[in-house]
Amino acid sequence: MDDPRTAPLHTVDELCAGADSACAHGDLEALGRLAGRLAEMSREHPSLHQGLTELRRLCRSDAERALRMWMRLKRQLLAPSA
Repeated sequence: MDDPRTAPLHTVDELCAGADSACAHGDLEALGRLAGRLAEMSREHPSLHQGLTELRRLCRSDAERALRMWMRLKRQLLAPSA
């Protein structure tokens, strides 16, 4: 596993694209890792942070719910800020 202190930084857009790719390939482990990274980036938005943390947990137990949740969370992540 990458050390977060030395791993390259990624934008939200890049992480979302990676999560979409993980979904397309049925790689829930990767989706869970990406959800965790996005959750760390969204600490100042409690409801989004909580949703991403829940997504990470769902990736280990309920693939269908995890994929549906990702689609909803991605819309929130990529929505233009008002």
